[in-house]
Amino acid sequence: MRSFKYILLIPSILCFILYLIKISTNDSSWCKIREEYPFNVNLEFLRRGGSIHSKYFERADWIKNEYIHNPLEICLSHGIEILSVVKSSPGNFQNRKAIRKSWGNSASSHRNRLIFSLGSTSDLTHQIHVDREMEQYEDILQGTFQDTYKNLTLKTINSIQWTSRYCSSAKFVLFVDDDVIVNFKNLENFLWQLPLIEREQLITGYVITEYPSPNRFETKFALSLDEYRHPCYPPYISGPVVVTSGKMVKLFADAIPYVKPFVFEDVYLGIIASKLGIKLSPVHNHLFDPSGSGVYNWSRIISSHQGKSMVFEAFKMIVSDLHFVTN
Repeated sequence: MRSFKYILLIPSILCFILYLIKISTNDSSWCKIREEYPFNVNLEFLRRGGSIHSKYFERADWIKNEYIHNPLEICLSHGIEILSVVKSSPGNFQNRKAIRKSWGNSASSHRNRLIFSLGSTSDLTHQIHVDREMEQYEDILQGTFQDTYKNLTLKTINSIQWTSRYCSSAKFVLFVDDDVIVNFKNLENFLWQLPLIEREQLITGYVITEYPSPNRFETKFALSLDEYRHPCYPPYISGPVVVTSGKMVKLFADAIPYVKPFVFEDVYLGIIASKLGIKLSPVHNHLFDPSGSGVYNWSRIISSHQGKSMVFEAFKMIVSDLHFVTN
């Protein structure tokens, strides 16, 4: 009788083993979330130039289109080549200062434009400083959502939707964190050497393609099954730098109301790309340094992610190449 019970357990054990094999191999077919991640809407209609009309789903406004500061003057002129949207925090005024004096100088000249995307803060001193920056430079986009780690996805959504609404004439958009240094000359050369069809459909950066599994352990990155029930993530672009065409920005802005926000903003964009049927490729990974070592190979890359503790040292190392402005 006891042996019979053990025999009954065999199918369950085999199923569990197969499940573990699926997770460990990270089979891409196992990770498809195109139709399953909320909401269950086929977004490929958008990519083909259509629209979504459904009695079952309404557009969701994840954030209010309200701004503490709105840099409307930035995109009044037509023919903008590259818009750089730097994701920053209210207290990171030294980073913004360093960017304006270095690569941001090229990013805000001629037909290029630069803005800093922030959330709100309860720190009055920081807000006063941000207000002064806006008065002086007119380059601050500040939403009404709280600027916190958990709201990074809202900041990304705000940046994309603002760009689509107020700066739709930009041919290319660089979304970048404020602890990244950018070789803007290399970025321009890279963009203009692309074939026309690749320019229009461009979305690139340092692409993660290994279908990593969500962390289920107790860290700040841990996720419960209620938060994300899939065994792995789709391919996504590592958060600090995303380079894309203006056409793709509009496509993502149109898709966002139909895709529930996810805590990690880079994975969230990967989910949207997956649901749109866009295949992210690591073909340009060598141009985007995620570790900070790229400053030693500066002439060959587009960006180097330094982290907040190293960003100023990195600026000093490559100051001559960045054309640092002293006034």
